Amino acid sequence: MRKSRTLVFSAAIALAAWSLGGCAQVPLGAAPNGAMSYTNAQVGQVQSVSFGTVLGVRPVLFRPNTTFVGTIGGGVVGNILGGDVGRGRGRQVARVLGTILGAAVGSAAESNAQTRSGEQVTARMDNGQVISVTEVGPTPIYAGQRIEVIGGAYGQPAHIVPIVQR
Repeated sequence: MRKSRTLVFSAAIALAAWSLGGCAQVPLGAAPNGAMSYTNAQVGQVQSVSFGTVLGVRPVLFRPNTTFVGTIGGGVVGNILGGDVGRGRGRQVARVLGTILGAAVGSAAESNAQTRSGEQVTARMDNGQVISVTEVGPTPIYAGQRIEVIGGAYGQPAHIVPIVQR
């Protein structure tokens, strides 16, 4: 009876940790269909537009902000499962080791699930200024291509859009 309760509780904790992982924000520009994405606060806002030429594109990784959901969930599950091992002092040791191992595995799983790839695009604008904008996912942008930069006062969100020559 005790093992079935522990198993049900462990499954509930794992499910809660997994479902909360979906609460992480999707970075700007990460729309799955290739469309640019914006926050609700950006809708209807006037944004500056500048033109320039791409100097280079290089790959980058976006690391998530740690929410500790994976660490805590993994630690709880590891503690519960460790409590089912051994007796007396051995059970206490198994719980401690289970908690540590579960927290490490949960933290790594959360980080890997939320890490995204992107590209850093460096461009020389028509006014001579050189800028760098980091975009989520692969972009259809290459060195030498004409682009427009939408938004992007220093520190503010910006999007790079390729100018298609017709």
